[in-house]
Amino acid sequence: MISPINGLDLPFIHHPNTVPIQLSNNTSIPFHEYISQTCPSLFGPKAHYTPTPYLRSGHLQTMYASIYDGSSTTNDITYQRQLLEFENGGNASLDWAVPLTPLPENTPTIVILHGLTGGSHENYIRGLLQIIARPPINYRAVVYNARGCGFTNVNTPQLFNASITDDFREALRHIQKQVGEKTPLIGIGFSLGSNILVKYLGEEKEKTPLIAGISVSNPFDLLK
Repeated sequence: MISPINGLDLPFIHHPNTVPIQLSNNTSIPFHEYISQTCPSLFGPKAHYTPTPYLRSGHLQTMYASIYDGSSTTNDITYQRQLLEFENGGNASLDWAVPLTPLPENTPTIVILHGLTGGSHENYIRGLLQIIARPPINYRAVVYNARGCGFTNVNTPQLFNASITDDFREALRHIQKQVGEKTPLIGIGFSLGSNILVKYLGEEKEKTPLIAGISVSNPFDLLK
């Protein structure tokens, strides 16, 4: 899907056979049909995005999302932190979502990359974990806090940015080793973390241990 631009038409691009979405009445429909029914403004030749009047710019929307939390997730998700030291001397932190019940060894593991200056404390990450790390899905989940993010100390001159994928590559090898080679890994990136994830996948191609990658609100054209 192409990100909406204020006041402009946008195409909705999808696979011809999208995954089925389970509805509350025990029926299922293809994902693109679900979008067309629930969000008609995003689908079809007249697709159009009109922002909320008092949140007309991306800056205002970002500030609003960082301040306002429509769901109470602060106490629903707890983490077990693991410090990760890179080969070049830097460090990051991995926050593992503590499961409510013991999980089988081969439980799919979600690896989450936060946005610019973000971390595992963010509302959008806790809101996601409230769904995927809780019944009925019950996936294992870990948040990758990049250098200097998520209250991780900085001990090298190098920080994280969109052009550096070596840190995430090393973190992913560590995660795969910890959960087991046969455990499916799925990457989910938000904003700048999404850009890093997609760049990493483009570099690694078939060599990546990830079986899938989800890009959310990716600033594809960083120069622009």
